[in-house]
Amino acid sequence: MRRPWLLSWLAGILPLLAGCGGSPTASDGSIEAGWGPRVVLADLAVFDSPVGPSLDGDGAGNAIAVWAPSTQDYAPVLARRYSAREGWMPVETIAAGGSGSVNTPTARMNARGDVVAIWDGYAGLAASAASSRSWQSPVIIGRSAAQMWSWGLDDEGRALVVWLSGRSLLTSRLEPGSGWLPPATLPGAAGLASGLQTPTIAVSGSGHAIAAWSRALSPGVNEELWANAFDPRQGWAAPHRLAPQQASSRALLATGFMNSEGDGLLCWYESAFVGGVVYASRYARATGFGPAEPLGLSAGSAIAAAIEPSRNVLVIYQSGPGLRRQRYLVGRGWQPPEPFEDVGGYDAVPLDDQGNGFVLWNERIGSDSVSIRSRRLASGLAVGAVEEVAPPFTGYAWFRGVPMDASGGILAAWFQRVSAQGDAGRYALVASRFRAD
Repeated sequence: MRRPWLLSWLAGILPLLAGCGGSPTASDGSIEAGWGPRVVLADLAVFDSPVGPSLDGDGAGNAIAVWAPSTQDYAPVLARRYSAREGWMPVETIAAGGSGSVNTPTARMNARGDVVAIWDGYAGLAASAASSRSWQSPVIIGRSAAQMWSWGLDDEGRALVVWLSGRSLLTSRLEPGSGWLPPATLPGAAGLASGLQTPTIAVSGSGHAIAAWSRALSPGVNEELWANAFDPRQGWAAPHRLAPQQASSRALLATGFMNSEGDGLLCWYESAFVGGVVYASRYARATGFGPAEPLGLSAGSAIAAAIEPSRNVLVIYQSGPGLRRQRYLVGRGWQPPEPFEDVGGYDAVPLDDQGNGFVLWNERIGSDSVSIRSRRLASGLAVGAVEEVAPPFTGYAWFRGVPMDASGGILAAWFQRVSAQGDAGRYALVASRFRAD
């Protein structure tokens, strides 16, 4: 007798397979405005748990997706490019499987199309850069003690990474044509207590960067948040103390953002005995870090931010059951927070420098299924109707989104379960593009 879950599995996966093939997909130039067809990027497989995906683009309609399928022989690191003219290209192997476990593969693509991938492997923090259509042999940036890391890529192809190694934060830089520089200690970040938080770094197209990290006398005691600025001509500046600002509180969940001009923003969450507050410090290349400014009651740090060339800022953060947005206007300061309406979640909020983008989320459908939904943002305001990116399927989706072009297009990629609950986990890596015109 045919099992009921098999029928539902086939109904869910057949539409996906229609967009998948051995050759690259055709250009989607003829697709009407809205979310296009869903395309399977990775062969279906049984995964212990899918790792990724990471997604980035050049802002001109091209993008890269990187992921690692968990296998018994250890995961390879794989990639697939999206071309604005040709659609999805074939799968590329960045690192072959069988050499150890892989955690959190990440990719960055800059405005001229340079691509770098970094992941945490068995031997340590590894990296590879793509030259034309071929990937360079992976190199180890930090040895096996490397953990809790963050990085970015500028418009010249220079990558900058920070990571926690033992009781110090280390940093290294990729110089195109020369390779990775030897690791060095981030100024002020030596002799740290154990059990600290993941550092965060944001890198601009010009190569300027800001990094935030925590320091404590002992784990969880007097934990403080510090920051350093990076100038590609002068290197790292001395550390600057940001937090905590509340008595008897801890600074948590720091997130950093920069625009293409090199102006930035660091946000963090301070938890006290009653509730918590999200704080922000604005950064300007000429004047450095500004004071810590409270934004409002929050349940976490900033999820997304947009920094205009005029230095007006939009911040989106979690507060209670939903999301809030808050603006900084030059000459007028921070404005009161505003709630988002008809936005059902906040799994991914990709924005450009003008605050255009999307809110993407998993919406529960029944007891064991979800549908991926979206709401478009224009200058930080929700516009249009809630749209369905993917119809209901069993489980939950892990996904990313990236703005694609100046007209408001976006590319989303996610791991989608295609097997019933209780059976071996089978996931497909799926993608869809939203065209604004």
